[in-house]
Amino acid sequence: MYPTILVPTFLVPGDNDVGGEWNDPLTEFKMNRFRTHFVSYPRTRRIGFVKFFVDPLNTKWVSPRFFSNQSDLISVYVSHLPMVTPYGMDPSPSLLRSEPSLLINGHDHVASGTSSGSGQG
Repeated sequence: MYPTILVPTFLVPGDNDVGGEWNDPLTEFKMNRFRTHFVSYPRTRRIGFVKFFVDPLNTKWVSPRFFSNQSDLISVYVSHLPMVTPYGMDPSPSLLRSEPSLLINGHDHVASGTSSGSGQG
């Protein structure tokens, strides 16, 4: 269909990829193995990263420009822990105010989509 180098891609490691589930510790060896097999191509020319490895309960780092409906930015929240689950939604108030366009998590081993808003547009 399209050359894969042209397709925007997010690779989010889950527990089984790098460790971290129950008695399987997160290790540098597993993280390096993930990086080796899933090479990070230079696809991020038009993507800016706000912060890595943040406490999901402390979202003071969220850029104020994400709080503006006038922003032309597409905000993507990437986390190991899911913010939206089949059992409900439990995001922080700051995350809700930032109105992320996409939430990505690596824990559930499934892909799903949803949208919210006024239904206009």
